[in-house]
Amino acid sequence: MKGTRSGTDTSARFLWHAEEGDVLVIPDGIDPDFKSYVGSVVGFTPESVEVLTIDRPLDEATLLDEDFAGELRSYVKEPAEWSLFPCVVTGGVAELSTRLGLYALPGSAFARQGGIDLLNMKSTFRRLAAGVGTPIAEGVVARSADEIGRAVKSLWEQTSTMIAKQDRSGGGHGNIGLADSHSASLPGTRETRLLGADLKELAQGLWADLSDAYNQFVVVEAYHSADHRFYLEYHLSDDGIDFLNSGMLRYALPPGAKDGTPKWVGLDLPLRLGSRSYTEVITRAREFLEVVRRIGYRGYVNIDGLLLPDGRLVFHEINARWGGSLVYHVIAERLLGRNYADAHVVSSVLNVKPGPLSGLLEAIGHAGIGYQEGKQEGVVVLGCDSDLGPGAECLILAASEERTRSLEADLRACTEYV
Repeated sequence: MKGTRSGTDTSARFLWHAEEGDVLVIPDGIDPDFKSYVGSVVGFTPESVEVLTIDRPLDEATLLDEDFAGELRSYVKEPAEWSLFPCVVTGGVAELSTRLGLYALPGSAFARQGGIDLLNMKSTFRRLAAGVGTPIAEGVVARSADEIGRAVKSLWEQTSTMIAKQDRSGGGHGNIGLADSHSASLPGTRETRLLGADLKELAQGLWADLSDAYNQFVVVEAYHSADHRFYLEYHLSDDGIDFLNSGMLRYALPPGAKDGTPKWVGLDLPLRLGSRSYTEVITRAREFLEVVRRIGYRGYVNIDGLLLPDGRLVFHEINARWGGSLVYHVIAERLLGRNYADAHVVSSVLNVKPGPLSGLLEAIGHAGIGYQEGKQEGVVVLGCDSDLGPGAECLILAASEERTRSLEADLRACTEYV
């Protein structure tokens, strides 16, 4: 498929979506050697994919800038042959599509009215989920420090651990854990604060740190520990809801740390649960996403949740954009086929010791763990400097979870001195 692609995360990851003839539009450059590497893995000629570097953020101001549209027009000679493939379908993306003479993006009317911003707020998720009957954690959407204080006091009567969430933040960066013990470990939070006697001071501190002109609500919820933290990714269209991929989130302490809060270290695809739990997860997710589709959203969406030890489900947010797993899904489909999840496990690995691409590939090659088409397993380097965690990001494809963990151990060992 031809098209312009726009994104705001680590640029190298987006190159994995490219096909022959595409133009990748990014706010920073990509090493030509990395483009050659990606092309050799997924099968495009490096010279056939243009990389257009825009030396400024690809925000709404840039997307609506006529000079920016003019730069893209030099590539879009025949508009009917092109389409946009954006990470997030914002109002600016919808307008850019119109200025380039492309077909209107599905859901453009919703996007032009700021609908995407609405959906990507954690407060909106709780409100919609409560209306639909989607299972969510006990809690409230707070609009002031006083409301945070009342929520914490009420929840404290039921649980010793809570979480306060910034309304618009991802990857756990806007989440603060609350516990009545210094020893509490709350994965998915950036820090943990102690529930003490001065509840008013705690609430004021949370409001000051998590609210601003862009974040006018703070979600306060009971924190649930769970062995299974899952996500599902879909694409919503005029025709319905298309399931794409699913998986489990992995958490661990940072390398070398003996205590502290476990951090997100990767995803394992596909989601593997008992048939009853899996059926309930899929059913509840689709019920919620049907409402999202009916109000006008079109595009990629992922929904996250927990399976608690007692078997209950708790969903906690959606993201109306590409999910963190989409690139893994795309690579797996291109290398293993559409039904890769039937016989393979795909596992992302963050925090691999950084180094130049040549050094990483040499180390992986010497260890004999690089992806091999004949074996349908091995390691792929997704990026040498990921914003998802310090260091390089890799993807492991194998026939079992045990084999992926073995390859991960080999990967970390062979890159130790890169």
